[in-house]
Amino acid sequence: MHTSAGEQTISLSQKDTRFYADNADIKYSNCRVIVAKKTDDGLLYINNSIGCKKRDTYVELGNVEEGEYLIYVSIDWRPETLEEDRFFNITSYGFKQTKFSKLEKGDE
Repeated sequence: MHTSAGEQTISLSQKDTRFYADNADIKYSNCRVIVAKKTDDGLLYINNSIGCKKRDTYVELGNVEEGEYLIYVSIDWRPETLEEDRFFNITSYGFKQTKFSKLEKGDE
């Protein structure tokens, strides 16, 4: 992600249980989010979420500098979570617009 300087919070949201039938016993999967800033020397750890099994997970970054940041997401999908339900959204809340791009394996 590329962001301007200022306060920044990142969130991860899993599919809401209200999407499913009322009688569905849906449980959220455990997830972790780690944020690092790209620097000339490599990556600088900024903050992370503690694994949680809630729909929304937040990482407060505080007052960040303008620049490129990497967000690493790890989700331990529950075995009963169907493949088509294994998706999530990343959002940001901050002073100015944040631009996201997806990296694939092997991207730098």
